[in-house]
Amino acid sequence: MTGDMKKVGAGGAKPKGNSMQDAVSGTEAIRTWDDHRIGIDELCKRFRTNKETGLTSSAAKEIHT
Repeated sequence: MTGDMKKVGAGGAKPKGNSMQDAVSGTEAIRTWDDHRIGIDELCKRFRTNKETGLTSSAAKEIHT
């Protein structure tokens, strides 16, 4: 799910070549986010973390590379 987000350049600039279809797809991805509605345990499972200990350094590197 987090992979649906697109990075934006400095200052919030839109990436080059952005079309209306890209905008519609991005809006649809955002509309389906439900992270604020699920329980803590499911959220931890989804993001492969632990609410008590967080991520290990190796897990963080794997997820955020």
